[in-house]
Amino acid sequence: MNKNEAKQFLSQMYQDIVSEMNVEKIPDYFSSRYIQITDGNKIDLAELTDHMLALKEVAESITVSPFHEFLFDEDLQTATLRYTVEVVKKSGNCGRIELIAIFKLDDYKIVQCHELSNVIEGGDGFDELASINEAKTSSWEEEVF
Repeated sequence: MNKNEAKQFLSQMYQDIVSEMNVEKIPDYFSSRYIQITDGNKIDLAELTDHMLALKEVAESITVSPFHEFLFDEDLQTATLRYTVEVVKKSGNCGRIELIAIFKLDDYKIVQCHELSNVIEGGDGFDELASINEAKTSSWEEEVF
């Protein structure tokens, strides 16, 4: 994959998986051996699906900005990017989260992601959005709503 292909692939993944919260498309983008570490929390492919289902429960909409930064190493097949996510919760609360992510790609599949998140607007509850899962959803809703 070259830089333009990687940027298009990752942009489309964020549209399909994050903005549209279409969990059925996860296998189109992610390897069965996928591992993600977000803010120190490690998950696999099944847990990524749980994460997206939990987001669907609490988020009315998620909008991913165009990438602020995008670097790609063709030899290593790694992409490093910085972007912002705007979230509107079903409660009406809004927030913005800045993310820095490093992706490892293999044959048009994402095999690894290392991610750091930083809430820049939104306050309570938004700091857990990047790593929320179904187990946390009920306690998170109680605290936030």
